[in-house]
Amino acid sequence: TGLIFDPYAPGEVVAHQVFSLLLEPTRAARLMVQRDFDGGQPGLLDMLVRTTNKVWLEKEPSNAYAAELQRMTQQVWTDMLLNAASSTRYAPAVRARISLHLRDIHAWLSNNTSDTEEETQAHRLAALDDIDRFLFRLYQPQEEHRSIETPPGSPIGSGPAWSLRVAERYAWMASWNEATTLCTFDSGWE
Repeated sequence: TGLIFDPYAPGEVVAHQVFSLLLEPTRAARLMVQRDFDGGQPGLLDMLVRTTNKVWLEKEPSNAYAAELQRMTQQVWTDMLLNAASSTRYAPAVRARISLHLRDIHAWLSNNTSDTEEETQAHRLAALDDIDRFLFRLYQPQEEHRSIETPPGSPIGSGPAWSLRVAERYAWMASWNEATTLCTFDSGWE
């Protein structure tokens, strides 16, 4: 016999796809900036809170399969938040807001682990431990921090396209000068 089909895998794949779109680094930064410019617009923290409320605070289903799907979705969301908060692909301000939000989830989990059945209790304690390991990790100075590169183009920078255009222009001028030399009057011609 072969491997059996994992009935939770499709749900995990969908959860990962949806959450990766919500937490895409440039989108997260755009949400943060959008809120900074217009306080009436939803911001990054608003999106994080609304998503976490749907993922973590919904009533636990009575159906065992649905309850496990919910736990799996909670784990995917938490893992993605932990990865985003520690990834240099995200702007420092985005990582700071995600870390703040992880602290909120940590506080909620600290107060809501014992009032549920054993499987959910084990799941919540494992998620709490994961967040603990992130929040209370040792600083690693060898971490590479994200830096912003100067964009190419005038007047900000020169970039490879500018260098290529300059080289092509000099090559053209050099070939033009040779042709001009051949067309000038040369007293040695007879």
